[in-house]
Amino acid sequence: MSDPRVQEVRMGDPVLRVQQAVSRASSEQELIYNFVRELHQVGEVHQYLELALVKGRDDAFVIADHIDIADPTLTPSAVMRNNKWPTGLDIETIHTGGLLGDLIKGDSPKILQGVSPSCDERLKGIIHTERDALAVPVFFDGVITQWAVLFRSPGIEITETDVRLSCAVVNMLSRGAYQLRLQQQVERMVEDDHREFEEIATLQRNLLPQALPKPEGLEFAVHYTPSSYAGGDYYDFRLFDDGTVGMVVADVAGHGPKAAVVMAMLRSAMFLDRQSHRDDDSIVQSMNRFIYEGVTDGIFVTAFFLRIDPSTGICEYSNAGHCPPRIRRTGGTLEVLSQNATLPLGVIDDIDPEGGTFTLEPGETILLYTDGINEAFNRDNEMYGYERIDALLDRLPTDANAQITLDALISDVNDHAMGQPADDDRCVLVVRRTP
Repeated sequence: MSDPRVQEVRMGDPVLRVQQAVSRASSEQELIYNFVRELHQVGEVHQYLELALVKGRDDAFVIADHIDIADPTLTPSAVMRNNKWPTGLDIETIHTGGLLGDLIKGDSPKILQGVSPSCDERLKGIIHTERDALAVPVFFDGVITQWAVLFRSPGIEITETDVRLSCAVVNMLSRGAYQLRLQQQVERMVEDDHREFEEIATLQRNLLPQALPKPEGLEFAVHYTPSSYAGGDYYDFRLFDDGTVGMVVADVAGHGPKAAVVMAMLRSAMFLDRQSHRDDDSIVQSMNRFIYEGVTDGIFVTAFFLRIDPSTGICEYSNAGHCPPRIRRTGGTLEVLSQNATLPLGVIDDIDPEGGTFTLEPGETILLYTDGINEAFNRDNEMYGYERIDALLDRLPTDANAQITLDALISDVNDHAMGQPADDDRCVLVVRRTP
């Protein structure tokens, strides 16, 4: 069997040159500029005219664009200077009849010879001397929506091959311009969405406590990172009149703008309860009813409520389906508050808060967190898990303060993730009773 014969094709072919030129474009203006400049070079086209058909009227058209390709000062930004389609149109810009009206009749390309500005007053300002022209239809969704008119120097033969190639290239340009226009619209929409998400994220950060409480006998450290622009994790504090300190760490199911909105609603409800001076059980029941009645789409919230007396270390808590906190006792032993948990907030209309009490001795620490910590995955799809949390706490010095504990945990989670983007929001609150 003989080897296949390979023949090299040079890029001197006009169609290939035009395709090569327009492929470099990153915007509609640049696409049209590259196209018409290449037409001027390879086809001696001096002016380009675009007629857009008026929908529902076979005889009506709009001079949508015209470009003086031979102008040596032409730039990409200038090619759209005369563009009036699809914006900037009014009834006075709609035309009928005349030489240009004849061009849009039927569906076949047309060759014109000896065209001068006097042939149609609408050509004044578009061509300045006698030209030959080729008018080709432009299709969209299978129907003619525009006509492109290419004005050339007179006396140059326009062959059937020229007509076929012009039809192909002009329609390729039209489709490319349409795709770039869509791409630019999508990019603007994405930019608008990003801007709106950033505004939501800024608002959300402003809703979180701007400073940590500093009661004598307690120290706090907190970390909050949404998985996207805005998230559904939440933490807050409340200073009671009797000197005790209340706090909550909550996690709205899901993440993103919807979860952020629910978080903002939860914060507003917490603020109102703070003003009403309700007791702990009433706060939990109130938050549950607020979520159940005010939030649809099956969204629920897990939350851990904790109240500490800094002077005695006595703690009261209520767990609404939240991750079990870790208590690091004196000497480094670990205790998990995994008992007495109710359903998450918003699942049923009324809950009976369950919880318990314990004492936090001087030098002991409690770790509150959302499931974005224990459910952090790495590239091998391995979850961080409760075991790694416990192992990290076990490795810490017995005198590690709240900030050291927090920094060590976040660093360990990040090392485990190995750069993998977070799938969920991450929130950690560390509370330590000072010696």
